[in-house]
Formats: sequence, structure tokens, C-alpha cells
Amino acid sequence: VDRGWVSADSPGRCFDAFPHGCEPRGDRGWSALGTRHAGTLAAARPPADRPLDAFALLRRADGAWLLESPLAGARFAFADLACLDAPLVRRALAGCGLLQAESEAEPRATALRQWEFHDLLFHTHSRFGWHRDPFGGQFPYIDEIEPLPAERPPWPGERIALARAPEDDDEGFVSVLTRRRSERLYDEEQPITLEQFGQLLDRAARIRDRMKIPVQNALGRKTDFEITRRIYPNGGASYELELYPVVDRCAGLASGLYHYDAGRHELVRLQERTAEVEQVFAMAQTATAGIAQPQIVLNIAARFARVQWKYRSICYATILRNTGALYQTLYLAATQLGLSPCGLGSGNAELFARLTGLDPTVEGTVGDFILGGRPRPV
Repeated sequence: VDRGWVSADSPGRCFDAFPHGCEPRGDRGWSALGTRHAGTLAAARPPADRPLDAFALLRRADGAWLLESPLAGARFAFADLACLDAPLVRRALAGCGLLQAESEAEPRATALRQWEFHDLLFHTHSRFGWHRDPFGGQFPYIDEIEPLPAERPPWPGERIALARAPEDDDEGFVSVLTRRRSERLYDEEQPITLEQFGQLLDRAARIRDRMKIPVQNALGRKTDFEITRRIYPNGGASYELELYPVVDRCAGLASGLYHYDAGRHELVRLQERTAEVEQVFAMAQTATAGIAQPQIVLNIAARFARVQWKYRSICYATILRNTGALYQTLYLAATQLGLSPCGLGSGNAELFARLTGLDPTVEGTVGDFILGGRPRPV
């Protein structure tokens, strides 16, 4: 047995191999994949006859079955699932925290009751320490897959030019920051105008600059990566986020679905008001407990491969952080313009896919933001 391998022919090393690190072993039906750098969140080892832990995940990858858990410090590969019942394997699973504990001490027991499976898996895999998968900026697809262009290819359709925001304003940053609120009520007599909407998009999302930067991966492969510069911060300058305004009421702009072309600072009309467009407004109202009847809903979509081409393990976490940065930028710009802004915590990705015809694994919604004209003081 070499270098701490764990396999069916090394029963004496089933437990102590994991703290020291182990790697895939040949074609023996099963093997354990761990590392001295991958910690474990598992409690004390349960008996080997216990069922799989509630957070255990079994999936297919590279022709094998992989068994893992966000609470375990190892990942098992099986050629045959019948191996799961082998006594040696059961003891190894118990030793790595993949079997259900007989009991959990507080406060851990209460904490685990509140974690949902997908949340805990996402959390542990997007941070260092609990796995050994490639992490961060790896550029794994250089010379294999072309990166998406920095700017989304333009949609066909009627184009509407937008107003630019003034270079300066009289209100200081601290004032705007302290006035920022989530507003869900709107002025129905004087809704948001096309000019105000254009100024908001100019301040929050317009492309400021374009460039190419040299990148290289661990294999020494090199290429140029096209990036843009915008107002809000974005991990790796990927700027994968696209804005799809769904307009109910906006003075000077017809109701319907649009795409914001951040490079040309224009709206492209994609669809008139339809029953599916009406569902977007209903969904936004539901997301605010029935309070808001937004004048504009901004569907925020991600071109996922812009981030996936560069990063490993943290792609979706990075996209969500970028979405939060855009939320705050929209909040501040809307506050300065005297509008009512509110970021939503939920949205309907399937509905967006139907509206646009886009494959949701290629480009799909990751956030939603609502706007309208702020009510005048009484």
C-alpha cells in the first residue's frame, strides 16, 4: 500500500489514512479521496451499521459513483454500488463522517436542523478547508473552450437611446448612503420616467471601458481575456450580469420586456406586454408580501460561463457576490435620483427562460430588483 492509499486490500489503514491524506487507487471497486488539507465537520465516528448521513450525496462523475458530504473530510469513489454494504467500506464511511451520528450535542444539533442540504454543500465547497478541489482563478479551459465575449451579443429588436446622468451632483455620498432604504410604494400619478431610468442605468451599469488582459493557467497555457470596466465591483472583472427590465409603467417607454445594452447604453425591446410579462409583476408583488406593485422589475441574469471559464469551486458564490454589489449600486443610484428602489430575495428563473427563450444553464436569472417613482411627501 503506497502513500496512505485506502482500498479493499489495506484494511489496517482504513481509519488512520484519512488524517494523513489519500488519493485515488486503481480499479478495486472503491477508493477514498481525501487530503491532509481537507478538514472534517463530522462528529465522533458512529457505528458502522448506521445509515448514510442526511447530508450525504451520491452522484456520477468520470464513470464512477462519488459519495461525499459537506460534513466529511473525504470523498469515496465506487465502481460498483454493491461495495457500500462491505464491512470494510462501512467502517471507512463511519470513520470519515458519512454515516448518521447516533446523537448530536448542542449547539450543533440545533444548527444542523436549520441547515438545508444544498445550502451547507454550497457553503463548504465555496470556502477553503473542507475539500481539496481546484479553487479560485484556474483558467482551466484555455485552448479547450473559447471564453464568452466581455459584452453580450446584441439582441435584435427596436432600440431606445437612453439619457446619460450628469457628471456631478450636489448631494454628498454620505447623505445618499444614509438615505438609502428599501422602498415598495410608488407615485402612481407621476411614475418613473424614461430619462430617470436612463440616468439610473448610466450610473449603475453602463460599460465605461474595454480591454484585454493576458492570463495563464497551471499548465502554462496562455491567452488574452477580454474584460470591461463598470461602476460596480465584480469578481475577476468578468461582468457576467445582464439587466432585463420588465416595464409596467414608465413615462416615455411602452410596457413590455427589454434588454439593457450596457455597451451602447440603449434598451432593446424584446417583447410586448403578454400574460407571461404580467406574471413577472405578480411574482415581484408576491416577493414583497403583496406590498409592492412595481413600475419596473429588473431581471438580473448571469452569463454563467463568463465566470466558469476562469474560476473553480467559487463560480456561483462569486456570481451572487457580484449580484449583491450591483444591488447596492442600484440602490445608491436610485436614492440619489429620488426613486423608490428595492432588491428582491426571490424570482422565477423558469419564467425568465420562457420569456426569453434562453437556456437557463447558459444564461439565467440570479437576482431581481424593483423600481418606481417615489411618492411625494404629504
